[in-house]
Amino acid sequence: MSNFMNDEERGLEWFKTISEEGLSFESGLKAYVLQRLMLSPQEEETDLYRLCVLNLKRLAGETIVNSPQRYDCHQTNVAVKKKVLLIMHLEKLLHVHLNDDLASRIETLPQLADALKAAHMKNI
Repeated sequence: MSNFMNDEERGLEWFKTISEEGLSFESGLKAYVLQRLMLSPQEEETDLYRLCVLNLKRLAGETIVNSPQRYDCHQTNVAVKKKVLLIMHLEKLLHVHLNDDLASRIETLPQLADALKAAHMKNI
């Protein structure tokens, strides 16, 4: 048996941890996102873009975040792409879909938690 969990297993483990520890969905989401971005569980930042920048700085240092070629042809930088991929990952993990316009307006972890809960409630 492999020591690595796939996304489905990580998601199930996440929900198990939330219920066992009595965490709110928002607290559990924050813990999962911080772990996913390899940031300290004590991180107080809730802005998703800034969390992605912190992750990139941790992984690659200032060079990747502040490089002259940091924007692509759509004027999107690597931190924005990371934020979008994080939201898409959570949609897949939770088997929900967020409207693209709504997802693009999400800036903080509390906003993300509210959007994911609402999407989940629509699926019930």
